[in-house]
Amino acid sequence: MNVKCKACSALPSLLISAAAAAWCWWATGPELGLFLGAPLLATLYLPPLVLAEEGRGRWLAVLSSASGATLVWAIAAMSADVTAWEWLRCGVVLAAYVWALGGTASLLALARFPPPLASGVPTILGLLWLTWPVWLSHWLTQGLVTWLVPAHPLMAINSVLKHLGTWDRAPLAYRALTVLNQDVPYRLPRGILWAVSLHLLIGAPGMALVLRRRRGTTEITPSEAVRPP
Repeated sequence: MNVKCKACSALPSLLISAAAAAWCWWATGPELGLFLGAPLLATLYLPPLVLAEEGRGRWLAVLSSASGATLVWAIAAMSADVTAWEWLRCGVVLAAYVWALGGTASLLALARFPPPLASGVPTILGLLWLTWPVWLSHWLTQGLVTWLVPAHPLMAINSVLKHLGTWDRAPLAYRALTVLNQDVPYRLPRGILWAVSLHLLIGAPGMALVLRRRRGTTEITPSEAVRPP
């Protein structure tokens, strides 16, 4: 029964993440957009999926979410100019990023934030973090860019796959979305270390606490939130 419950925890995240990555593959082909699209979509679906589970089920939801997308990446890499080592490094960045999302959502839930807020805040923060090169474009300075770029997960992935092009050279990005490499020069990160380390650190408190506390005594569950007095 316990094995069955664990499988139930992993399956929704696995299927949804694989479907999201497959949609990116269909939309962009086996190109850079496939690898950059998966973290963006994970920001939307992962926090509520994590909060739908409890205890170790949340770890499984995070792990299966990263696994579903990287499995699609592996299949796509067979027809793309992407080596196994490059695929692995991109998968590590994605896993660290979804770990941060899941950990933040869990920490807010343990702090008794209502479920919609506990899942919504990480989604909003994640989207703001991933898209700062666009919405922060007109306020960027060289010093700010130097601090922000090394830990950015999409730029870390792009640094691994720079032979597929750079995101800021896409026609829409270059013409209308960002001033990076135009008014403000920058370099892609030299590696994935900063991006992985930052996001593992962000997610660690929440993911550690869910193993030590029972959901029913430390946070408001969705059923409790709607239970009549």
